[in-house]
Amino acid sequence: MFAHALVQDTVYASMLKQDRRHLHRMVGEVLEQVYVDHIDEFAALLAHHFALAGDDKKTLQYAVRAGDAAMRVYAYHEARSLYEKALTTLDRLENSDEHCRLRADTLVKQVSISYPYQHSSTSFKCLMEAEAIVQDLYVSTQRDEDRLRLARIHYWLGRMHGYRNETHQAIDNLMLTLQEAGNSNDETLLAFPSAVIGRLMNIQGQFGAAEALLQQAVGPLEKGENWAEWVSTLGQLALAQAARGRASQAVENGTRVLQRAMAIKNVASIAEAQAMLAAIYFMIGDYDRMAKMARVCIQTAESSETRLYCFLGYAMLALAQSEQGEPDNALASIQRAAEIDQTMLEGRVYSDWYAAVHAQVILNIGESEEACELARQGVQLAQSIGGIFSVGLSERVWALGLAQRHADWEKIETHLEKSLNAFETGDARVESARTHAAWGKLLQARGQYRAAREHLELAIDRFQEAELTRELNAARQALSERVT
Repeated sequence: MFAHALVQDTVYASMLKQDRRHLHRMVGEVLEQVYVDHIDEFAALLAHHFALAGDDKKTLQYAVRAGDAAMRVYAYHEARSLYEKALTTLDRLENSDEHCRLRADTLVKQVSISYPYQHSSTSFKCLMEAEAIVQDLYVSTQRDEDRLRLARIHYWLGRMHGYRNETHQAIDNLMLTLQEAGNSNDETLLAFPSAVIGRLMNIQGQFGAAEALLQQAVGPLEKGENWAEWVSTLGQLALAQAARGRASQAVENGTRVLQRAMAIKNVASIAEAQAMLAAIYFMIGDYDRMAKMARVCIQTAESSETRLYCFLGYAMLALAQSEQGEPDNALASIQRAAEIDQTMLEGRVYSDWYAAVHAQVILNIGESEEACELARQGVQLAQSIGGIFSVGLSERVWALGLAQRHADWEKIETHLEKSLNAFETGDARVESARTHAAWGKLLQARGQYRAAREHLELAIDRFQEAELTRELNAARQALSERVT
């Protein structure tokens, strides 16, 4: 009966609103009975029917349940829609403690799956609302469950401050998380602050200190099967290992991260893992694989509208292309990265890395004057947010740009010294070796062979330790050109 879709629509449209509601309630109640053992699979459909039936309590119940089910399988677009339905439904319900807790929990879940796709101000608005709700509840009830809710909210506030390069505010919130969750048996919740502080330190370029924190967090995240956080944490750990000269271990872990991200079918995690692998290849000087991974990252990020990883993908592709002798392609890629950067409309993580990479790209294509100015700006930005790794990169570009312009040698050495100090402070052994190698070659060009030898031998030791064959051979070749 009524098999044709147009007939169905016509009959439905002719029904009174009260009759439609009754019909949807009947359908919802039948589905509840028939699929009692598989409710999660039909929770979204149940939320739909009970919404049309005007039953706000059941709409809320099933919208949250369906959102949770979608989030578990990384169907984030569907989960965001369902959580929004739950929040809209809560607006119509009484403001009970139970509903307040549910609103706070749903706001946090919404942020956890939406932040890569939206402006951070939207995420902060949700989190601040959740914080105010739970703080009021905790003051009046002193319940442990509300204290743990505050811990989760402060964790996400810490993450979002970190996302905006607001490191001090990030760490303040993450320390609150540790205090509020201190007596909890939730190992994963306790691991979150260590993971995020480790990531922030890694991005600053404090690789030695970051590695210890990241290593500490990986196990609990894996045990708790919190795979999206595990991907982020192990990816950053692999990056720290690459920076400290353990190339094989870094690539192995970076590959594990990508495999896991693909296994859970989380597109944002896949793009993040691809960006991390491209950055690892940058650290170890493998520009062919860096370019390939950057292109894959761009493709994934563009399809999922994750602008941060699209931005990083283009920046790394530009650097690889400039190192491979493709100046026109490098300029096009760095311009695309700049265009995406403008759409973000806010300070964000990796901004100082991008400034240093931009300066390096321009230097590589032979525009030394512009490169020096970009490097100067890069140093200024990095110092304002505590980025020591990007200071090291920008200072080296500045020195090499000045050398191409035959500037005062004392100025050149000052910038090289600052580059080396920054890398040594963060235990960035590979980049430290590259600065020694660059310094040695410049000294050779000036005929200062004894001083050149000291720098080149230090570079050779680091490249050998890191098993970076191409750069090791280049440093050895430079050293053999004049032995004194």
